[in-house]
Amino acid sequence: MKADLRHLAKYLAVLCSIGLILTLSWHIGDWMGERAGRLPATSEPFPTSTPTPPPPPRIVIVPPPRIIARPKTPTVPSVPRLDLHDDKLPLTFSHNGELLVAAHAKGAFSLYRRRDSKKLKSWPANGAEVTSITFSANNQFFAVAHFYAYQSGSIPKGQVQIFTTNSLKRYRFWKNLDAPEGVRFSPDAKYLAVSNKVGFVTLYSLGDGSKKRHFSPPKLPMLLAFGTNSSAKAMDFSPDGRFFAAADISGSIAIWRTKDGVPQAFAIAE
Repeated sequence: MKADLRHLAKYLAVLCSIGLILTLSWHIGDWMGERAGRLPATSEPFPTSTPTPPPPPRIVIVPPPRIIARPKTPTVPSVPRLDLHDDKLPLTFSHNGELLVAAHAKGAFSLYRRRDSKKLKSWPANGAEVTSITFSANNQFFAVAHFYAYQSGSIPKGQVQIFTTNSLKRYRFWKNLDAPEGVRFSPDAKYLAVSNKVGFVTLYSLGDGSKKRHFSPPKLPMLLAFGTNSSAKAMDFSPDGRFFAAADISGSIAIWRTKDGVPQAFAIAE
């Protein structure tokens, strides 16, 4: 009986030793697995593919700071200089504003182009003062009137010239006129009115563009001439060119029919 109990105690001691050894082995294995970083055992096989590399770092380009330049000081554009002009002498623009005729001392005058201030042509001094400049409505002609200085006991003589704006050549020339003071074209550029300082206004026909360049009294193509009590200071054509009007410094006004010079109305100053 005692022998059986001894064998049973040994058998239980062996079983307890084996259980203790297995428990320690299990805990030691878990501890070593955690230390080695191993994954827990699963039924799935361990992946053998290469891991995806991390994305490259993002490069952000920062633009340089904007530098605001100082505004430049505006420069004054260079303006072509014209010839000196006497404030007592006339200057006139063409009706389209592209040409300018300016008078200078002793009868000289120049033609300028407005857009570039270029001098197209100058006419030399002839000793006669320029009194009036005018352009035709179609801008094809311009007329210049001038007369010589007064001399005691005589009426100063002068001349009227008409030039073309295309060729800049003289188209008509009247000389030995009595002190011409003002010139004005009719709207159709068929007539030229000339006033003088001795009280007359004369209407001339430009003709058909014949080659004649010089006319002198009494061969002037005079259509109309009338006298006033004093110098004629204003004159003009009607828009259709059918009528012509003039006024003197006394206040008298007269209107004529252009084609034949028949008086249409008068207002005489008392």
